[in-house]
Amino acid sequence: MEQRERRIRLQGSYNFRDIGGYAGADGKTVRWERVFRSDALFRLTPEDLDTLRPLGLATLIDLRTRAEIERTGPSPLLVAHGTNHRHHPFLNDPVDPDDLDALPKLADLYAGLLDTGAETIRGVFDTLANTAHYPAVIHCAVGKDRTGIVVSILLRSLGVDDETIVTDYAITETNFHELVAHLRATDNAELLAEIDAIRPDLMAAPAATMRDFLGLIDTRFGGTEQLLADSGVPAGAMAELRSLLLEPSGL
Repeated sequence: MEQRERRIRLQGSYNFRDIGGYAGADGKTVRWERVFRSDALFRLTPEDLDTLRPLGLATLIDLRTRAEIERTGPSPLLVAHGTNHRHHPFLNDPVDPDDLDALPKLADLYAGLLDTGAETIRGVFDTLANTAHYPAVIHCAVGKDRTGIVVSILLRSLGVDDETIVTDYAITETNFHELVAHLRATDNAELLAEIDAIRPDLMAAPAATMRDFLGLIDTRFGGTEQLLADSGVPAGAMAELRSLLLEPSGL
């Protein structure tokens, strides 16, 4: 795997990173600078926008609920860069940001999202099957749960092995701890209060949770290809997506 800096360091986002460079199917590699994953992008600063401008982000795939978007407002990427907003919410019921303790444990949350997420999965894969939508960034609030599910399914569909997917998922926890340390060092009381109000397990990214989720795909659907088929993703869309996101190794 090519050694490159995966994470793009920003002031208003702590978890923006490239999913390129991973070994995929048929000896190919996932292309760099095609798909990024991130936490919410409404806090981006003018300096962040300058940092991201060379990427030429065409599409922002937003997995948050309508209520979350209304609470934070849109990302400045939409105006500053002309990035297209594609809304594919991954929760049927609105999430009360003041009652996150009502959410189930991660394993149960992921299983529930898998059960009810066919429309979201279909929408995301339909978006990514169109070359006009690249480069794209997939995000939710923290960039871990809803984003982690979508990205894990995407990487698996490209032939990336499970342990690599687990490692990619777990990076969020490392980045989160770094964020908290930075906020404490800079005495950012407002953001620290928001974080401290969240149930600790909801901010964790245990490797075992992703391994169990990938196993659930196999036991419940018989594999990722069947999950995508059951979600209504056409086989032609998958072929197009692989041609857009995989390249011969070494390029």
